[in-house]
Amino acid sequence: MRTSARVVSMRQTSSSHRDAASAAFISPRFRRAAAAVVEDARVLVGDVAWLVTRSDGDDLIVLCAVGEETTVKEGERIRMRPDEDVSVPLELPDGSVFGALCALSAAPSRHAALPLPQVQRLADLLTVVLSVEWDAHKCAERAHAESLRAVRNDEEVLHDGLTGLANRRAWVRAMEAEERRCRRYGTHAAVIVVDVDDLNGVNNGKGHAGGDHVLRNLARVLETMSRDSDVVARTGGDEFGVLALDCAEPHLRVLTSRVRRALADAGVGASVGGACRVPGFGLPQAWAEADAAMNADKHRRRVHD
Repeated sequence: MRTSARVVSMRQTSSSHRDAASAAFISPRFRRAAAAVVEDARVLVGDVAWLVTRSDGDDLIVLCAVGEETTVKEGERIRMRPDEDVSVPLELPDGSVFGALCALSAAPSRHAALPLPQVQRLADLLTVVLSVEWDAHKCAERAHAESLRAVRNDEEVLHDGLTGLANRRAWVRAMEAEERRCRRYGTHAAVIVVDVDDLNGVNNGKGHAGGDHVLRNLARVLETMSRDSDVVARTGGDEFGVLALDCAEPHLRVLTSRVRRALADAGVGASVGGACRVPGFGLPQAWAEADAAMNADKHRRRVHD
């Protein structure tokens, strides 16, 4: 038995076939099923060592070896001799070559008597097993791809494309979820509303690119000032909201003051208002009160200007 060589030489395939084969999946299930096929066929193919090899020659999977002289360990390199040994390609359902079923004769003098039709039949059985495995793997890949697409679609549905913040739909969902949590555990929460001053004037003077810059800048300020547990969203064209979790009245006053200073430092003209959730009224009422406080702040700033 020629087991000393460390290079596998087998029937050449095209580069596209080799690429497809190298990407093919070999699972323990396929190994067990293929080994069972070869084991069942031992009586038909005589005193021969059988193995499946990948078409790039880097991954040998020994399925069955008959006789002491033909024992081959998994991963051991075997030198194929096309003039004596049999190599039957195994094709995937898409026509690409996965690898080959290799028959290594234990006694070269008896090679001429090797039952080639039965070898082909064995290859056909392995191809069926391989096709089932390949189909299952492709189904898993498609399911994973669909899951990723669903996540991306969900992100697109729930995120504002300009600022990267949560959009109004995500904001409403977060408000509903937090309201349920507050009712169940009696926790505090507050809402802050921020509205850009004269966004239409900015768009008219600097174009929509200038207005977009203001909106993105405001979004960055709010993200910086908020905690990881808070929800920051663009709730309208020029209006933003911060849902501050576990935030009582003293913390809200500090937070709104910090937001105003940060916006001023960033050169963003905006009005700010906030309100805490009151048991019995809930976060929707707090949102409405925060909006009213923001409008009052806007009016004060206009008077002072």
